[in-house]
Amino acid sequence: MVRECVSINGSEEDVEKIRKDWYKINFDKAGAQIEAALTASKIPTAGAFGDPFKSAQSTLHSFTHSGIQQLRSRFDGNDLGANYKSEAISSLVACTIVAVFVNTILVVNHFRLETEQQQIFNLWNEFYSDAMSSSSSTSPSN
Repeated sequence: MVRECVSINGSEEDVEKIRKDWYKINFDKAGAQIEAALTASKIPTAGAFGDPFKSAQSTLHSFTHSGIQQLRSRFDGNDLGANYKSEAISSLVACTIVAVFVNTILVVNHFRLETEQQQIFNLWNEFYSDAMSSSSSTSPSN
C-alpha cells in the first residue's frame, strides 16, 4: 500500500526503486507518504494515517524477520504452534484494515465513484473513531 501511494506521488527516484524492487519503506515517513498520495488525489484524510504505521512497525518487523522473538512466537509452551501476543495480532489486523481502506479510497477516487467514496469515508470515520477510543481505553494511563 505504501508503494502504491509512493507511485502516485513519489519522486522519480522512489518510483524507479519500486520498479526495480529496491524500495524500502521508511516507517517514520510512511504515514506522510500515504497522506501525500491521498491529498494529491484530493481525498481529505485529516492526518489519520501516520499513527497506525508507527505503531505497527515493530509488529510488522517481528512477523517478517527472524530472531529470538520470531522463534518464541513459533512455540506454544513445549509444543510447536503459533504464540503471538494479542497486541501483535491486533496491530497487524489494524494495519491490514488501514491498507484496505487506503486502497479502496484510491480506487473509488480514480473511478470517480462518488456514492462509494462517501460510503468508504463514513466507514473510515467510524473505524478510526472506534480504534482511537479503543486504544485510549487500553492505554497505561487509564
